[in-house]
This record gives sequence, C-alpha cells and structure tokens, in this order.
Amino acid sequence: MPSSNLVCAFIMPALPPELEYLIVELALRNKSPDSATRTALSTVARRFSIWVDEVWDEVVHETILIDSSHTANSFLENVKGGTLHPKVVKFLCITYGVPSETAASIAEMCTEVKALAMWAICRESTTLFAALSHLHLSLLSIELSQLKLLPPVSNWLQVRRLDLVLFQDPEVHEFVSALGRLPALTHLCFLMDQATEAHIVGVLDACPTLQVVVVLVHTQYEWRLPFAIDERVVVLPNVNGVLKEWHAKVDGEQNVWTTAEEVIAERRKAPEAFSNSTP
Repeated sequence: MPSSNLVCAFIMPALPPELEYLIVELALRNKSPDSATRTALSTVARRFSIWVDEVWDEVVHETILIDSSHTANSFLENVKGGTLHPKVVKFLCITYGVPSETAASIAEMCTEVKALAMWAICRESTTLFAALSHLHLSLLSIELSQLKLLPPVSNWLQVRRLDLVLFQDPEVHEFVSALGRLPALTHLCFLMDQATEAHIVGVLDACPTLQVVVVLVHTQYEWRLPFAIDERVVVLPNVNGVLKEWHAKVDGEQNVWTTAEEVIAERRKAPEAFSNSTP
C-alpha cells in the first residue's frame, strides 16, 4: 500500500457501520433531499447504495396524501404490489371524497402513523374508528362528529395536538364534551367565526393541560373579545388552506401554533399590557 494511503487510513479511520448509516439517513432526511444527494451517497460504497435505497423509500412514502378515489386505489395497488410498505407511513392525510371503507382500509394498514388528518366523511363506517384505535398519535385533525365516534382507548387519549374541523358552529355542550375526551391536549386549533366566551371557558375547563388555543376566523373579528380572558387563546385570520396548514405542521414549518406560541411569549413578557386589554 502506498505511504499516502497509509497516512489517509491512519488519519481517517473507518466509522462504525451504525454511525455511517445514521449519516446517510440524516443526509436524506434533510428538509429538501434531492437526487444529486442520493446519487452522491450511492457511489461511496456498496453498503451506502443499499442504505440509500432503504432510507429513500421511507422518506418518499413517509408522508401520504389520499385526496381522491384514484389516489386511494393507487396506494392500495402499490401496497399489494410490494412497492410501498404501509408501515413506513408516518403522516397520513385522507381528504373529502374518499369512500369511508377505503379510508378505513388504508388507516388500518398504516399502523405506525404519528400524525393523522381524517377528513373523509366516515360517520357511517363500521370499521374505521376501531382501526384508528391502534394508532399512537401526536397530532390529529378530524371533524367534530367523527371525534365523538373514536373508541375510548388509551392510545388516542394521549393525543397532544388537535386540529378540529367544524362544519358549523357547535353548541357549547357538544363542543366541550367532545374535547373533554382528550385529557392530554396541549395544542388546539379550530375555525369558528362566532365563538363565544362560553365556548372558550368551557374548553379551558375541560382541557386543563392546554398550552395554546388557536381560534381561526374568516371575518375581521374583534380580536380582543372574548379571548382576552386567557393569555393562551390567540385569534388568527384563516389565511392558509387547510391542506397547506397541515403540511406546515407535519414538516415542522411555521404554522398557526408556532405563530400563536410567539404571541403568547410576547404577552408573558408584558403581562400588564395583556391584562389592560381585557374589558
């Protein structure tokens, strides 16, 4: 072996395979991995090429959007054909228009989902809500009437972050009783132009662990009333579409909760100013 190679081998010893794999995984899980990165890593060594293929498959299929019957059928065909393993799915969004039992089949397959948006209307499903009970979710987005159909099992009771979809402004009791089923909530978001003080007080009483409550509004609503009763409640305009907001949350980008957290932090720096805004 030439002396220069001996020097290089001495200065740059081989890393343990476990650490090499972590480096490959970190590089490919970068916010915007590209094909050039993939190609460069694949040419390092045969083992790198194998790792790249494994990690890339997970990265590509980690976030899944099912927004039509066509995409649902395509997903199921890929699973059946072995080109997609449902256990790699971590973030799953099923939108309106997907048949309820198809939505149930997909949700049941994706046993490792950590963030779920279930916007398909599945109130009549006989299997969906039982299928969801196995998930250990950190983030859930679901319509109010469907939330009430989830079985009371310990898994989903530990949901910390909830985007609640409302098709109409609910009565206070209906609203509060549904949210009271999630005792570990820290972050809540919902769109309600006509939210009342009773809605807000009821939510805060039912969910004492809440740290952030975001009330989205369409109108130029008076932002101080009735929300100045608690510094954790922030009213924001509904400027992003629901899908864009969902992706921002699961990708760790700026979203209504991070915006609200900044507002709350500012309030706590000057509590007198917040107190003085209370009627």
